[in-house]
Amino acid sequence: ALPSQEWVRVKTKLAGICGSDKNLILLHDSPSTSPYSSFPFTIGHENCGTVTEMGTIAAEKLKGKIDVNQSVLVDPLLSCVPRQVEHVCENCANGDYSLCTNFTEGIISPGLSIGTCRDTGGGWSAEFVAHYSQLLKVPEGVSLEDVVLVDAFCSALHPVMRNFPSDDETVLVIGCGVIGVCVVAALRALGSRAKIVTLVKYPFQGEMASAYGADEVVYITEGTEYYKKLAEALDARLLKPMMGKPVVSGGADTVFECVGNATSIDDALRFSKPKGTMVLVGLASLANGIDLTPIWLSEVNVKGSFWCSSEVYNGVKMTTYQVALELLKSGKLSLNKLLTHKFKIEDYKKAIETNLSVGSNKLIKSAFYFE
Repeated sequence: ALPSQEWVRVKTKLAGICGSDKNLILLHDSPSTSPYSSFPFTIGHENCGTVTEMGTIAAEKLKGKIDVNQSVLVDPLLSCVPRQVEHVCENCANGDYSLCTNFTEGIISPGLSIGTCRDTGGGWSAEFVAHYSQLLKVPEGVSLEDVVLVDAFCSALHPVMRNFPSDDETVLVIGCGVIGVCVVAALRALGSRAKIVTLVKYPFQGEMASAYGADEVVYITEGTEYYKKLAEALDARLLKPMMGKPVVSGGADTVFECVGNATSIDDALRFSKPKGTMVLVGLASLANGIDLTPIWLSEVNVKGSFWCSSEVYNGVKMTTYQVALELLKSGKLSLNKLLTHKFKIEDYKKAIETNLSVGSNKLIKSAFYFE
């Protein structure tokens, strides 16, 4: 049954496999996020499919916009409105839906999103339910392969739009899995002419970053040998301390950290120029061995970014998902080439194994598909 007449049922067509899903399976998540879920739940928050059932209120609200049998993209956040909370929180009222304070309240069980809530189901199954406010119609000419990448893209688009560089600045992107590449793609799709330097692990990631507009690619090597090349790319100098890693003088105006481990966060802080900004995009939790000295010594501005929200695009306030669809519809963006692997849901073991070895499998992004 639908949670209420404001909800719809969606038959899954494509469901993305997210890095956060991998963290969940490997039990790498911090216990801090556990209150924002309800067991048992079905994984899968990157979802697109076909509407198969509509509650009476949902049908009325979506009349003339979305109907049964139409293809939809589903914004998975379960903030105040989907939860049918009577008085929306301050963050939701301001459009900061990912910072909702009611993820444990309302008519459904706790959960940040579809895919972490026991009452909604998730995309890693044949169907799930969603509130009418979460549905976006797939534009004509935009493929489902593009659409299923929207969620990952929005995890990059949100921090980029909230920390947009000027054209004379230098940006460093650390990590070029799908989120890092999407940071590059978001910058260029929005017209940025800033210099973009990327720090990547694998050649296939570097090639993809270059294809989306990165100016320079530096490859991670053993130890800190890559520091010299990265410093050259950023027009910075390396200073030798009494012990430990090199100290960086200079660096990037904005650093987007897209990995979330201790080494990458430490590098991000070191390569942020004085008064620069380090944006933590990677899903870091408990990390040891990070030298916080650059924060006070160089007055680095450290900012977090969670998922997606609402942005101002062309003078209009809209959700991050809507901005992404506008970019796809206008031809300023194409995402489908990032979808390097697709699996049937029956092959979930192979899918997970492949995602645990992205380097040898040359995987950027993968998804489950349903017939």
